[in-house]
Amino acid sequence: MESLNFKDLVVSIREICLIAVFVLFLVMPKWINQRLEDAGFTNVNLGFAQWERTLEESRKEVEEVEQATMATQDKLNQVSQKLESLTVRADLRSSPALRREVLQLKAQVDVSASDLNRSQKELQKSLSNHNIILKDIKNVKKE
Repeated sequence: MESLNFKDLVVSIREICLIAVFVLFLVMPKWINQRLEDAGFTNVNLGFAQWERTLEESRKEVEEVEQATMATQDKLNQVSQKLESLTVRADLRSSPALRREVLQLKAQVDVSASDLNRSQKELQKSLSNHNIILKDIKNVKKE
């Protein structure tokens, strides 16, 4: 008989908690929404949480980094072209050590440009993946 009373007590406590949560949703929805957003939940659908806004912000950051990478790539290309033009100047031809140094700098710039190009391709893949995930999330929201 005592185990029955204990079960009744546990069930009663559970029911009171559920009612309290329901009342909180009715009385303070903005507060609860803010707490969920602070935790990273931006879209809750039948208990399935999606971090849509965080993913959208991440996608924008990737786009900004990609633009900065392209600008840096352009600058490296300009420096490489200037170094290339320096190697054919007459005063560098007379100084093999200086010409060698300019050629080494150009080689370093070319390697950096190549690395930057690879990074840019990875960023494009990441951006593509972000877009696919966002599209999937938006399709789930429609359903």
